Parts: sequence; structure tokens; C-alpha cells
Amino acid sequence: MSTGEAAAGDGSVVDTVADGIRSVTGAQRSAVVFGEDGNEAIHFVAAAGAGAERLVGARGPAEGSGLCGNVLEGSCSILSANTIGDPRIHQGHAREGGITTAIGVPVFHDGHVFAVLMALNRADGGSFSDDEEAALGRYATEVADALWTAAVS
Repeated sequence: MSTGEAAAGDGSVVDTVADGIRSVTGAQRSAVVFGEDGNEAIHFVAAAGAGAERLVGARGPAEGSGLCGNVLEGSCSILSANTIGDPRIHQGHAREGGITTAIGVPVFHDGHVFAVLMALNRADGGSFSDDEEAALGRYATEVADALWTAAVS
């Protein structure tokens, strides 16, 4: 699958979704990540919040990437109330990025996961809960068609 080359702040649908992630979860930071090459690779297509400019455009292998790769591989959401020591989270990224709590949810098209929505750190300093995970899952369903269109354009 090809991916659109949207950049943070260009007003595209992926930027709108990145902002929406923060709204529905109360997250400090967020990202929209597309799977590429049969989900063997990940591509950060949009981000919002502190450090967004460092994430957008980043690519790498899904295996070993932590949250994104695990969501893509398992086709299920991951809630990490405490990322430090959580084997599903890349510990280097958590420590270097100051990520203490995170949610990743899959986005589906025709029953197959093609993207991940990520919420990183609550703005109020607390930990994410099942409620925020459920809210992000509902949001992923709402935006799935628009993201698919962006992914294949």
C-alpha cells in the first residue's frame, strides 16, 4: 500500500485525526501511524503535541518498534497505564520521550488493520484508563474510511 505524504500542520485529514486523538483521550501527544509493506514497516504520517515535528515522516520496521508494531501484529488495542517495564512498549522510546502512559488502537479496512492511532501521556499527568482506550477505539472506527482514503491516495 502506498501512503499519502501528509506532514504535520498541513491541514490534511491525518492532522485532523491526530488532533482528534488528543480530544477524545485527553492526551498530551498523539500520532497516526500507517502500516506499510504488509504491516512489516511503520510510517508516522501525523502527530500532534510536543515533539510532533520529530515524529512526522519517521519510518522503520514494525518488529521491535513497540506499541505500533504490537498493535499491527495483534490487530488489537493496547493500553499501558505505566509504560516503564511494559514489554509491549519500546523502553528506549518510552524513556527518551518521557512516555509514562500510552494507548494504541488499530484502524481497520475490510477486516484488516492498516493503521494505528496512538495517545501518549495524559495532559493532566494521570494514567490512561479503559475509558480512554474505549473512546479511542470508537474514534478509530469513525475515522477509518477517511484514513484509508488518505493511505491509498
